[in-house]
Amino acid sequence: MFLTFSWSHRVFVLMGCLALSGSAEAHDRSIIELPASFGATLPCADCPGILYRVDLIADGMFFSRMSYKERNTSFDDVGRWEIAGTTLVLRGSRGAPEGYTVHPPDSLVRQATTAAEAGLHYELRRLPKFMPIEPDLPMKGLYRADEKEVVFQDCVSALLWRVAAGGDSALVKQAYRTAAEASGEWALASIEAHIVLRAQTPAGDEQPTLVVRRFLGISPEHSCPISTRSR
Repeated sequence: MFLTFSWSHRVFVLMGCLALSGSAEAHDRSIIELPASFGATLPCADCPGILYRVDLIADGMFFSRMSYKERNTSFDDVGRWEIAGTTLVLRGSRGAPEGYTVHPPDSLVRQATTAAEAGLHYELRRLPKFMPIEPDLPMKGLYRADEKEVVFQDCVSALLWRVAAGGDSALVKQAYRTAAEASGEWALASIEAHIVLRAQTPAGDEQPTLVVRRFLGISPEHSCPISTRSR
């Protein structure tokens, strides 16, 4: 089943808000309007700073980008977010989950996981406008093509994407016909992906869509390697 995404504003009520006062003021502080973009400049040992962006989408998906100043280097990620009480957890594909304390409506404070981080204060502030990035990153996942649609399911996040035309999409489909036992069967593919926003609903809502920027390989396996499966 596809996750569907609408970029129209929604209100997400934080779990644990029942513990707050019943006043209207307390209730207002317990919600975050989504989707939302957060950002900050983080310290860097050997560069002027790291620009860090996180986009939260109401359907449980996030995008992130770390851009190193004066290096022309950036690292993107996509994954799922979850929240319990006032703790937000981002589960992406690049290492351990990240935990943040939510200070509604406009602040996320990174939770320290090591002694070295204990004295640091990393705070992401909500940006005035939701401006989602378009991530570029390597992915390994299950690819399937039939007469109706072409889809790709990321092994790490288990997110399911529609695959758009362009880039190396035609090369993947051609290789899939050789690797898959039959049309509609899954095959394990490695790609460099670009996530773009395209209108996919009758209302014209823009949805995240995957474009294969570079095709790396495909094999007839019908499942993801255990080491890469969603945590």
